[in-house]
Amino acid sequence: VEDQLINIITRKNNNHLNTGFIGTPLLFKLLTELGCSDLAYTMATQEDQPGWFYMLRNGATTIWEVWDAMAQVDHSRDHPAFGSIGAWYYQSLAGIQPDPEGPGFKKIIIKPEVAGDLTWAKASYRSIHGKISSDWRREKGKFILNIEVPVNTSATVYIPADGLDSILEGKQPAAQSTHISYIKKERNKYVFEVGSGTYQFISNYPEK
Repeated sequence: VEDQLINIITRKNNNHLNTGFIGTPLLFKLLTELGCSDLAYTMATQEDQPGWFYMLRNGATTIWEVWDAMAQVDHSRDHPAFGSIGAWYYQSLAGIQPDPEGPGFKKIIIKPEVAGDLTWAKASYRSIHGKISSDWRREKGKFILNIEVPVNTSATVYIPADGLDSILEGKQPAAQSTHISYIKKERNKYVFEVGSGTYQFISNYPEK
């Protein structure tokens, strides 16, 4: 099924969307879970229709009801149902996600995706516990992530890296830190548990 999905997107649809407002958020979520963030990013940044950049290129300041409202002028041009891509920016590119084990952002997942030609992403969310922020950048073979975790909460943080030994938190090896806990490796990411506070992670991350 995964192979068929990727084949439809890349070959049949030439890296374009072929979904409506119900399927689109599910598609982007699934592609990220499958490790296909680069493909999701490619779809999100297509400049011809169907796509959001096509709307921007044609003067849109709100989301259209249909992908090609230029040809279908009787449709709404203020249709936020297609704005689901905004959730993907927060949850995947910046990586701020709720953890089902701690509802209401009592527990947080911070899992940024380094997608496409992006060299940085930054976002924040004001939860009922306080501000959650994720701010990452790539430079000179390094991945640098600054995060803020509110008081009385905890976060599971995913750090892309070429090895556990290359990851620093502050100025010390993250795996040897006494105030954060190393959990596991998942694909090319190393997973840590942290409490409330501000943290800076730095890792070796090869340029794409």
